Amino acid sequence: MKLCAVIRAVPPANRGRSGRERQRALQALAREAVRRSAERAGLELKTLDQEENGAPRPCGGICWSLSHKPEWVAGVAAPAPVGIDLEAVRPLAVGMYAKTGRPEDWERLGGRTPTAFFRLWTAKEAVLKAVGIGLRGLGRCRLVRLDDKILVMEYDGGCWTVRRHEFDGHIAAITAAGDFDVAWEVAAQEARG
Repeated sequence: MKLCAVIRAVPPANRGRSGRERQRALQALAREAVRRSAERAGLELKTLDQEENGAPRPCGGICWSLSHKPEWVAGVAAPAPVGIDLEAVRPLAVGMYAKTGRPEDWERLGGRTPTAFFRLWTAKEAVLKAVGIGLRGLGRCRLVRLDDKILVMEYDGGCWTVRRHEFDGHIAAITAAGDFDVAWEVAAQEARG
């Protein structure tokens, strides 16, 4: 299966908003990215409804996922459970490493650095979105193996391949049930203004 991950820069006009207004604007932009992903993959996605817990509800057998941050949004649609996450690489509290990964994870990832942290965090969050559980499953999602652009994660006995893309100080991670390749569509940096 070929996934079309769509990542878009947040227009400067939307960055000045705050609170709920900002969340609604980012959510709308991320939903546009999901629709673009479906279009590129030749999938018909009529609605983007959510469950009561906020998890995306599949529509006509098409699953979808989104992520948004102040500068970028991401979305994906697929004919199988799918998850995408996006994070800015930034310094964080030392305690976050212990809450997110095991000592062997940090060793495999080359040490406790912000880049290593967000590679693991985005992989875990993509898997948890694909299974529809959310962050409450964080401790049960474990790194099994990795190579240059792939992390293999285990969650409740199932293995998930997670592919990542690093750009503009951010890391995006994507996973889906089954075998998949990814085409990353990232907005040109000039579009950010």
